Amino acid sequence: ELNPESTTSNSQEIRTESSTEISFVEKGDKEIEKQGEEEIDASHLTSPSTTQEDVTEVASGENLETSTRADDGNSDTTETSPLVVDLSTTGSTILSESVTTTPKPFYHKTIEHLVKVVEENILSEYTVTEPSVITTTSAQPESNVSEARLDRLSDQIRAIISHYQKYGVVTVPDADIPDPMEVPDVKRTFGGIPATFTTMQMYGLSNFTIAHINTDLNKMQVYVSVLMKQLMIIGNYSARYWMSRASGPFNVTLLDVETSGAAELQRTEDGTLQASESEMDMSFRDAIVDFKNMGLIGSILQGVLASAAPVLFEAIKPTVLLQINDRIREDLNCKLKKIGHRLAVTGTRPPLDAAEEEARAYLLENGYDPYRVKDFSIRQNVFTINITEFILKGLSNFHRVGEAVLAMDEGIVQIGLHVAALDLKGRCRWGVGIGKNFRRGGYTNVTIDHIQIRALINQSLDIKTKPKLDNLDINVGKIKMNMDGAGRFDIIVEVMVNSLPDIIRHILVDGIEEPLKYKIQQLLNKIEPEVVLEKSLPELDNLEL
Repeated sequence: ELNPESTTSNSQEIRTESSTEISFVEKGDKEIEKQGEEEIDASHLTSPSTTQEDVTEVASGENLETSTRADDGNSDTTETSPLVVDLSTTGSTILSESVTTTPKPFYHKTIEHLVKVVEENILSEYTVTEPSVITTTSAQPESNVSEARLDRLSDQIRAIISHYQKYGVVTVPDADIPDPMEVPDVKRTFGGIPATFTTMQMYGLSNFTIAHINTDLNKMQVYVSVLMKQLMIIGNYSARYWMSRASGPFNVTLLDVETSGAAELQRTEDGTLQASESEMDMSFRDAIVDFKNMGLIGSILQGVLASAAPVLFEAIKPTVLLQINDRIREDLNCKLKKIGHRLAVTGTRPPLDAAEEEARAYLLENGYDPYRVKDFSIRQNVFTINITEFILKGLSNFHRVGEAVLAMDEGIVQIGLHVAALDLKGRCRWGVGIGKNFRRGGYTNVTIDHIQIRALINQSLDIKTKPKLDNLDINVGKIKMNMDGAGRFDIIVEVMVNSLPDIIRHILVDGIEEPLKYKIQQLLNKIEPEVVLEKSLPELDNLEL
């Protein structure tokens, strides 16, 4: 296709190529069918008409009017050149008439033939094609698709896990963090020398690793610690000292930068959760400073500006943290709004509530409520105490208490639950003895104020490994006993019977803790983290996260 710039260059450069145009005119003369002096109607012909004399006149540079207008800078070639390119149409090259033809026009057999001759002899030498415009547009949609996929929370989780499996560090590939980030200008005084820092940009914010995450689901708070090996600040500086002045580029490299922040979720008037302003801070271990073009006062500035890193860092830190905070809070609030709306529409229960209900059903269906506590016997010197036929009811009637732990430390996800079963009832047979001949015994009803269980489970981000039970703690509350068959106690037997609550507490802890640990780990060994993940992530997609 033709462009206006090539048309203008044709009208000016054609004067130097006289031999080419003359040969073209000779070709046209052989194909002339008739000559006339009548004026050409532009509505019937789209090809300009000119004579050999006109073309020769243009080629030899005798058209003073055209030359004068070109010198004046007028870019409208349709009024100065006899042969004009019409750019009003696309898809084909059409030649149109813009001025009155001379008395001796010449004609070709067809309009198409004239266009072909013009393209082969003149326009092919000046027409500029731009194939690069076509080739550079095909890659853009593919890039957009990739970014759109990473916008989904499920794909971000997959990317985090894949990166951890390869490199052993926790990061968010293609995180939506501005990098580089523009930094506002700063004016500071160092040792009496005023300095101005302008056109600054900070590089490296997206190259971070997540060191620690801790949550408090009861208070709806989250704490995050992020590490960056280095951040680089690049810009220009200017400084004055007495009658001297120094200016030029500079860069400050911050090493081992740690950023930490705490955010809290608050419920709005319409019932949705929204993230509040987070408290963030940033610190670094060391810095490298490099200033160029210090000139004559370089020795003075070198020592003074060596302390510029902490001052400059403290000056730009509020702006950097504000931009990061706004970006994270905006993205988090958008996702929270989608979650709340989707759960309200679908009626989906929170995951912890669903897991709690499944655990209750499991205890009932597998014979753990009522629970048969193993027999216990203790013998010390001539004294003997036996607890047998101990049945405990109410373990399946538990609820979540305290805080639910959800944390991550160096790639290990920690999930902790604190549950309690209240007002449990039980009955057991007891017996005490002294030597071989003295025995006392009977049945007792047992009431336990509560049994609390804290469990902590670890799962590596390398989902090829199984989850592991890290800790299990059991706390038994106050125990009340109502004994049958005790009869008259002598002093020694009474002391032994009064110790039964403590013994039962020990029996419960010992009888529940070890079997419970074994059973929990047995259940965890059956879990395939990869399968669970692939089944759970589509649910996030259904929430449009």
